[in-house]
Amino acid sequence: MYTCCRWGSNFFGILDLENCSKTETVEFQLLISCPNSTSPEPLNVDDFFGSPDVLVFPNPSTNKIVVESKISTIGGYKIFDNYGAIVKARRTELLKRIVVQLDDLSQGSYFLEIEVSNEKVVKKIIVIN
Repeated sequence: MYTCCRWGSNFFGILDLENCSKTETVEFQLLISCPNSTSPEPLNVDDFFGSPDVLVFPNPSTNKIVVESKISTIGGYKIFDNYGAIVKARRTELLKRIVVQLDDLSQGSYFLEIEVSNEKVVKKIIVIN
């Protein structure tokens, strides 16, 4: 377990708890996953937010997005705002392609959690009005 020490308004440092002499600390866990590779390779968003087998387009979008699964069926979705509140949710028939209406959402970024074969895939979506 490490501690994140804060100096000023925007700088954070990761230190052992014993070495942190500042009074304002926040505890967190840092998880690192490395690909099994002999040479370093850059990671992309899909490495952290789910399967590249699930496509979301167009993104950004003004009024609707299409969610398409190349392999599995989609059982439902939830859309979360940046505070983690669910702003929209729906169960669907087990389909490989669904259309999600976004015209009732305000402009901004959201997280789309898609249920695919009893697993959850998260994609970031952007709504433009």
